Amino acid sequence: MEIGKAIRPVSDEVKKLQEENEKLAEEIMKIYDEKYIKRMNKLLKELKKNLEEAE
Repeated sequence: MEIGKAIRPVSDEVKKLQEENEKLAEEIMKIYDEKYIKRMNKLLKELKKNLEEAE
């Protein structure tokens, strides 16, 4: 078997896996962003409440 013929399917598979990894990374970042936003909103509500109590 020629080396070129053996390398081609492997490089195609690597490319496919890299694309899948990029998609998964994007999904993870979306989830992280949503949780971060929820946490920031909660902290802002607490801050607003504390400021109102301080007045």
